[in-house]
Amino acid sequence: MEVSQSTTTGLQQLANSTLVSDAHFVAIVTAAFDNILSSAPTGAGANTLLESKSLQNADKSVVKAAYGAVVTAVLEAAKENVDADNFNGFLEENGLGTSQAKIIVDKYRANQSNLRVLLRRTGSGLPHIVDVDWKLEYFMKSNQLEKVNEPVFTLQLATENNGGQTDTVQLACSLAQMQDLVSKLKDVSKRLELLKDNA
Repeated sequence: MEVSQSTTTGLQQLANSTLVSDAHFVAIVTAAFDNILSSAPTGAGANTLLESKSLQNADKSVVKAAYGAVVTAVLEAAKENVDADNFNGFLEENGLGTSQAKIIVDKYRANQSNLRVLLRRTGSGLPHIVDVDWKLEYFMKSNQLEKVNEPVFTLQLATENNGGQTDTVQLACSLAQMQDLVSKLKDVSKRLELLKDNA
């Protein structure tokens, strides 16, 4: 799992008992998980944390850095579907003690599936095609032209996004457009096979 230098620095500050007391540590970690899993607007978490009574005498810059590091590490671990043991190892490599890492890992383990669902809902991945339905229509004439004699393909693509929501995309194309589409899809398929063979 790779994180930025600022996240690493934030985790090291969180682990430093001269900068963050045990009570402040628990408050920061609890607030991070609560704010990730709540439906509050993004950005409210750090400000609310700084105003809490449990952190009144804490260094605000350290609290912000530590809070951001916990949020980033937890979301990155959930995104990569890191198991609790590997996440624990990551935290310890970045300076947290065994008991500190255990607090974060226990909360991560308890909320891992909820974090994954949250990430799926907020992801920006493109929908993928799950089904295709098509039909061929032949137009002999239109109300503007006496003689058309052209086939028209109607495609209906069933798509699904990362959150599991389905949608339908419809399009119509001429014979030439359909041949072009089929040719491009065959080209994509061949390139994927080459990538698969080289992997």
